[in-house]
Amino acid sequence: MGKATELTYERYTELGGTLAEGTFEASVGAASAFVAAEIWPHGPADAAEREAVERAVAACVDCDAAWGGDGWAGPASFSIGSFSASGSQGAASADYAADMAAAARRQLVGTSLLLKVVR
Repeated sequence: MGKATELTYERYTELGGTLAEGTFEASVGAASAFVAAEIWPHGPADAAEREAVERAVAACVDCDAAWGGDGWAGPASFSIGSFSASGSQGAASADYAADMAAAARRQLVGTSLLLKVVR
């Protein structure tokens, strides 16, 4: 799988990130994994691509946090009165993935990292 650059909280804030450190820490793992999957089979080849990957991870951190953090998977189950829901199937999971992909791709456009061929 493509290798996303590890993003520290300090670097995240240098890139303009505004989340609290605890919120960042809850989302950075899922964000890094998502970006690694997006750039597969590549990794950043130079400083410009490393920065693009860092920006993509930062954007995905913000996106994941907006969805509730920690690789949002939706509610396991919950009840309100006689109404109950369980699982994370359906449109919400697809919307999360689409939002994460859009956040990552906006930062990776102009690099060769989105190509799905061996360079």
